[in-house]
Parts: sequence; C-alpha cells; structure tokens
Amino acid sequence: MVVASSAYASKDVYADYPVTLQGYTGDKQTSVSYGGQMARHALHNSLKKIIAKGADAEQMTVYFSGKDAERVIIDPVSKEGFPVKQSLVAELSAGKNLSEKTYSGTILGFPGNMTGVEVLEFMLDQASNTATGFDPLTGYDYIQLVSKFAMGAVFYSQAVDNYLDEKLEAGNKPNSRPYKDGAAYTGKEHAWDEAFGYFGAPAHTLTLTAEDVYNIAKQKPAGLAKADYNGDGVVDLKTEMAY
Repeated sequence: MVVASSAYASKDVYADYPVTLQGYTGDKQTSVSYGGQMARHALHNSLKKIIAKGADAEQMTVYFSGKDAERVIIDPVSKEGFPVKQSLVAELSAGKNLSEKTYSGTILGFPGNMTGVEVLEFMLDQASNTATGFDPLTGYDYIQLVSKFAMGAVFYSQAVDNYLDEKLEAGNKPNSRPYKDGAAYTGKEHAWDEAFGYFGAPAHTLTLTAEDVYNIAKQKPAGLAKADYNGDGVVDLKTEMAY
C-alpha cells in the first residue's frame, strides 16, 4: 500500500504540506484540503441548535440535506471572549450536506430496516414535533439521538469505513494520480486529509492538552489563545476549532 508522505510527517501541525503531485501546474502551495469535512461539522453543530430551538422539519432539512449557499452557521458563532472567523457554511466549503455522506446501509436492530439516512430523517421528523428536542412522553432527547447517531453514521463511517479503508487500497485513488482532475493533491494524500477532517480537531491539536481542546470546543475564553494558532485574533472554524 502506498500512502502520502503527509500522513507520516513529523510536524505537530496538520498544515502546509507541499504539493507532491507530479505534473501539477496550478497555483496551490499546499496539498492539504479538508474544508468539506469542516462544513459538515458546522452543519452538525447547527442542526443540534435548530432542534433545541424547536424548529420545524423544513428548517432541519435545510441543514441535513440542503446545499443552499446562504446557510448561516448557527453553531459555532462568535461569543464574548471567543470570536470566530466564518459565518456561512459555504465559507468552509460550498455545496456540502450531511445526508450524502450518511451511511447508506441498513441499520440492523433499528425498526423498519431503515438505512442510515432514513434513520436520521425519522429522528429529525420526530424532533420537529417537540418544543426543545425532548419528548417527555418517551424520554427521548432528540438533540443527543441525532447528534450521536450522526457521529457514527457520518463522521466515523466516512473516516474509518471509507477514507481509511477502501480508499487506502492500492488500486483505489493511487498516489501517482490526482484525487480528481485539477486537484493539487494525490489520491492517497487527500484520502488521509478527508479522514483527518472528519476527526474534527484543530490542525495544531498535537500542541494542545486535553483541557485546551475541551475549552476550545466549549468556546470558553480560556480557549481563545490556544485555538488562535495564527494569532489573528479570531478562531478559524476550518483549521482552529474543535468540534
């Protein structure tokens, strides 16, 4: 199996790995690219907030399966002592959603032989009938049900059962060719980048303590200095946020 050199780099920051693709003639200076994954983390966080506010099914659908370029990031947003850089999902990556990356197989043990997508759609529909995401008749907390299921059916599934599985096979997305036409990264480089993106950690995570990462994820003022790795005064949701 051939893997990209970036996967084994000794640096503590997952950034600025050079373009190694032979024959590349574009203007990119780095092969690192995982903006789509960060967009999906923002969609996931936003969906939790929408459920908690008692939104209707239509609004939930916008953040689950929509691709509207004007979708506002509902979470994370700037807070006192913790300003963030982006305000639109498209600023992280345009045209992304959660539904197309949700596990498409049957969820064994869940009633009705539903696929992963259908389970999340069912949960969102049920959540839309609650005021705050909690159903007192059943005790179901749909904020947590949707979130934890999505963590497995989207983020874990994509990272472990796709990018670090099939796409690392020797004949799939080879290191000798671009991941897609015009890309500045090889097949294996990008497969590794995508898996890292689904991890949802700051690019400089290896320079942080567990407490630092917690403070960043919770947007505590103590986390700003640790999150703001480039020192520009705001937290970049693409490279400096913990989800």
